[in-house]
Amino acid sequence: MEADRTQRGDDWLEAALAADARDHAAYLADDGFTANVLAGLPRVAALPAWRRPVVALLWVIAGGAVAVALPGLFYDVFHSLVATVFGQALTCHGSR
Repeated sequence: MEADRTQRGDDWLEAALAADARDHAAYLADDGFTANVLAGLPRVAALPAWRRPVVALLWVIAGGAVAVALPGLFYDVFHSLVATVFGQALTCHGSR
């Protein structure tokens, strides 16, 4: 029943928002005031282009260090991740 009301377009909130938008749709002339204010704002500080790859490399190095320092934990996390992603646990034929 609710879907019928929405499809017919008689949802009171939609009607109120549409009426409000019609009331404020006209352009408000400000004689360039907004453009002058925006031109006076400081430029957005852009991050250096090398920052993102370096941060990603640091995370890879940190992950590798954890994997080397705690191989059992790494194996358990990797095993669980593979089981979650593929929906089937890995079989282990080794000594573990």
